[in-house]
Amino acid sequence: MKNLKAQAAMEYLMTYGWAILIVVIVAAALFALGIFSPPTGTRCSGFANLGCPTEWQYDSTAVTFTAVLKNAVGQPVTVTAVDYTVNGETATGVGVPYNIAVGATQSSTSAAFIGNGVVASGNAYSVQVEITYTVGSGTLSQKDTGTLSGAAI
Repeated sequence: MKNLKAQAAMEYLMTYGWAILIVVIVAAALFALGIFSPPTGTRCSGFANLGCPTEWQYDSTAVTFTAVLKNAVGQPVTVTAVDYTVNGETATGVGVPYNIAVGATQSSTSAAFIGNGVVASGNAYSVQVEITYTVGSGTLSQKDTGTLSGAAI
């Protein structure tokens, strides 16, 4: 009888031990992915061809978004359209088309947001950017997309 009690206690400890270990591993993985920390600073993702813009900001006073686009294609590009989407509202970039030399940058500002795209100063934003361009003297349009985030000024 004595051995059965010890075996039952050991099985109990092992079962809960494994469950706790799994919870700790999942929590560590979520922490490593940044799930538990609020977004800080600016973040860029996507932009497989042109490369991430060198800088960007959401101006809550003018209700516009400005990004300094970069050409990392290896050939001159002609940007024919830039669309910025915030909270489901899309605004187009003004002043297009323009040429960007290899390795050069070009500032692009959106038209003003008026509805869901309005972000108050200090609030976090996430802007989806779609850039339409041609490479060199080509005529076929290509698209590059990505997401830029930060806090509105």
